[in-house]
Amino acid sequence: MSVHIYVTRHGESQWNVEKKVQGITDTPLTEKGIRQAHELAVKIKAGDYGIDEILYSPLSRAADTARIISETTGIPMFMDSRLIEQNFGKYEGHEWEKSPGEFRQAKMQFACDYDGGESMLKLGQRIYNLIDEIRDRSVREGKTFLLVTHGGVNRMIKSYFVSESNEDFSVSSIANCSLMEYVFGYNFYGAETADIKDPKGLTPRDYYDILSGIWSAETCAPRLRSEWTWQNKTLGQCSITAFLMQDIYGGKVLGVPLSDGNYHCFNDVDGCVFDLTSEQFGGRKLDYTNCPEQKREVHFAKEEKKARYEMLRARMNM
Repeated sequence: MSVHIYVTRHGESQWNVEKKVQGITDTPLTEKGIRQAHELAVKIKAGDYGIDEILYSPLSRAADTARIISETTGIPMFMDSRLIEQNFGKYEGHEWEKSPGEFRQAKMQFACDYDGGESMLKLGQRIYNLIDEIRDRSVREGKTFLLVTHGGVNRMIKSYFVSESNEDFSVSSIANCSLMEYVFGYNFYGAETADIKDPKGLTPRDYYDILSGIWSAETCAPRLRSEWTWQNKTLGQCSITAFLMQDIYGGKVLGVPLSDGNYHCFNDVDGCVFDLTSEQFGGRKLDYTNCPEQKREVHFAKEEKKARYEMLRARMNM
């Protein structure tokens, strides 16, 4: 299952024409901007984009663009205040052609709030949190989202998916009403080489997508259940997930020894090593070499663990 989002910038606004920094200043669409929004709406309606919901910024130039797309396509739209443009403080209304390079240099000062505005770091926090949430919703609800927002926000969304220098980031831009697609990658250990397929043609990456909508506090190990969240959905799921993957692909379930005496389970299928639940460790790197094999009869001697495994199988219709 491909998990992705579409992102667009509002149509041309009056301050775009006047070459002014807008930020949270609410400036209207021009006639050209309205026309651009209609053209994008027709493109989306005619194309095979599969968009289920539109999320848009509360500023009128983005809200009006979203409304035109929604009315043309029939796709429902919902306002999300986190998509509002960055507050550029003293640079709101700044005419950048009169002071070439000044605003670009300011955008490379990531901790600066432009005298009462919003720093790049704070913008990144709200946008990255939003994109994490949208990814989880995309998986759980099986939906594809279109975000209608602003140039600064689009720049930050791009940085979530693409690595670039501070200088490249500061000049990154998106044309009015252009449509960008971003595909969410996989962060679990071994994702890049997890190409084995079951009889249905599904890879471990496909099962990660499926399980992302199934893992829950109920399937989490009891000792970790109070810490489980959708944002940390793989927490406490390792052994039941690894044995489920063994049911599908065969191979061995191995265990990384942990400091608390437990083992973190993962799969080795004829040299294809993957760990669907490694994300729970954040940036901590595990040593997957020379790990002992794990036996299901030992793990499932615990009735609660066996029950959680059976729950996972039932939710997978296995």
